[in-house]
Amino acid sequence: MVTAFKKAPGVLEATTDFKAKTATVKFDPSKTDAAKLSDALKGTEFTATLKPEEAAKTGG
Repeated sequence: MVTAFKKAPGVLEATTDFKAKTATVKFDPSKTDAAKLSDALKGTEFTATLKPEEAAKTGG
């Protein structure tokens, strides 16, 4: 999953917590957005969702 995110344009950092089954992605909002990051996971076994507090920040 982290590899898929790191290949996406605008991703500054990506980390995974396998125990919690989560990933944290820091990105440059001028180069990408949550929808594009979700698209980066297509073709993998993973899906992406924003935490409610993060969705509020992005308008999602």
